[in-house]
Amino acid sequence: FREVPHLLTLLQALAETHKEVYPQVVMVDGNGVLHPRGCGLASHLGVLADLPCIGVAKSFLIVDGISRAHVNERAKQVLHGQGDSFELVGDSGRAWGTALVGSAGSLNPIYVSVGHR
Repeated sequence: FREVPHLLTLLQALAETHKEVYPQVVMVDGNGVLHPRGCGLASHLGVLADLPCIGVAKSFLIVDGISRAHVNERAKQVLHGQGDSFELVGDSGRAWGTALVGSAGSLNPIYVSVGHR
């Protein structure tokens, strides 16, 4: 989690200089709970900053029996246009996040998961 100290510094500076625009929620370019250890960048930052965070990742990490092959096959079946999505449910039955097409013409999905709170 090499990025977290830098992000915390930025959040602290923002709190000190521009409280009026301090975020109520943060979207992070990285994973939340959709991570092999259940704690990606969004989770780590959210806990340390005590802020709700959402992980929005470009890469899929294998979690709870959800394989890349399964995700790729499901994406071909379901993701055809902007806003199309499907839940990423593991072998345990837990929903870890969502794969979705974020913009028109996008060839690859993004992976969204809860980070903190």
